[in-house]
Parts: sequence; structure tokens; C-alpha cells
Amino acid sequence: MTICELLSLFPADSSVQINIITGPGQLSFISSPGYFQERRHWKTMQELRGIPVRSLKVEAEEVDGQHFLLLIINEEVHS
Repeated sequence: MTICELLSLFPADSSVQINIITGPGQLSFISSPGYFQERRHWKTMQELRGIPVRSLKVEAEEVDGQHFLLLIINEEVHS
């Protein structure tokens, strides 16, 4: 499954935030699946869309009383 395929499974208005690890020390943040879906034609989104999903972690976060889910894609697992 690619990042594009994964993010297309979410409704555009979902409040899921996404962190994509693209390399050592490199992170791309996407504020919501809708943001990604609406900007598929952007160069940055084009570069992200074909990346295979190797790992997926979901965290529930709270900031300033607001609850949201954070998807962490391709986080390296250290043993």
C-alpha cells in the first residue's frame, strides 16, 4: 500500500493528522487527509504519494483541550 492509497481511505474532513518519515531525520507533516487529497497535484504531494507504507502507528493526542489522532507513517523501529 502507498501513502496515497492509505490516505484515500479517510474522509476528507477527518481530523487525523499525519507525520510521514521520509528518511533519517526527515519528516513531512500533513494536517489532514483532506489537505493531502485536495493538493494531490502539488509537487510535494506527488513525491509523497508513491512512497510505500512500511509501518503505521496511531497515537491519540491532546493539545489545549483538543483531541486528535496522529498517524505516524514509516517510523523507524529501534531495537
